[in-house]
Amino acid sequence: MAYRSVDEIEQFSFEDCQISKVEKTPDGICFVVDALIVRPQNSQNTQFTESYADTAAIQIEQVSNLRVAKEGYRYYDADDRLIEEVPDQPLNEEEITAVLRQSSGAYLFEVQSQGENLTMRVEFADATDQDPLASTTYEFKMQYKEIVITWDKYLNRVQH
Repeated sequence: MAYRSVDEIEQFSFEDCQISKVEKTPDGICFVVDALIVRPQNSQNTQFTESYADTAAIQIEQVSNLRVAKEGYRYYDADDRLIEEVPDQPLNEEEITAVLRQSSGAYLFEVQSQGENLTMRVEFADATDQDPLASTTYEFKMQYKEIVITWDKYLNRVQH
């Protein structure tokens, strides 16, 4: 890969980022993504403006304490009265593996790092005839040693 960014997760924007595949590696997890935005302050940004990276690999090294939860929700009526509340649902190891396997096409829209703790939010579209905007969001939390993001080339500048 031509570009390699190490532990600069805050120098990327994930607002348009879509997962093409996820692989568990012997030492961590690798997310292959499209539409990753490289911010101007990133050490590898030769464009000095927000630019899309070509297909990128996000390798999270030495992952431990991986926890995944299906995010719950609160549904209110027009008078702000709570109609339904569904709490977050922690997943077991088998369910986590299934979510990772099915993540192709999902959106990786938020990644935050605090020290050795990483939080990722992934949204799966569940569109139906009744609700074309329906989706399910999963929150991944883990500890890690290093995040290495690699890509071959830049595509174009981000137009806001």
